[in-house]
Amino acid sequence: MIKLCKEQKEQGRRTLVYSVYSGTRDTTTRLKNLLEAQGLKVVVLRASVEAAKREDWVMEQVERGIDAGVQPRAGENRSGCWSSQPSCLCGQVSMSTPFSKPQGVAGRIGQKKHVEVHYLGFQDGAQMDCLKLMAKKIAVSQSTSGDMPTRSGCVER
Repeated sequence: MIKLCKEQKEQGRRTLVYSVYSGTRDTTTRLKNLLEAQGLKVVVLRASVEAAKREDWVMEQVERGIDAGVQPRAGENRSGCWSSQPSCLCGQVSMSTPFSKPQGVAGRIGQKKHVEVHYLGFQDGAQMDCLKLMAKKIAVSQSTSGDMPTRSGCVER
């Protein structure tokens, strides 16, 4: 995660980091602290920011020069307000298909740069098995709705 965020910063791109958030473990703050320890300027989008004010709040943070934004699970706070963050990083994998791909990533209103989506997982671990299963589910869903899925740009490293 740190390596990807630093690489994106070097390319003049901001990163949106999604985290599975629970009420008992504040993973968003932990991720923010890890990134800040590496010299990155990071903000966390919290539920306390009213839905109607989120886009303005995000733009204010961008104007302040953030390198990354952290938000709870993909889709819960609507990623559309993060159009200034062309790179998305999903740190934990969910078995829920709607949340396994950040909502609106490809066609966010106001998005001007190519969007990169990164999923993190341990090689040969449960995360990769989950991601492969989710990819199959998404491909089936897309093909039944008339969209033929492609694998362009998918890289395991």
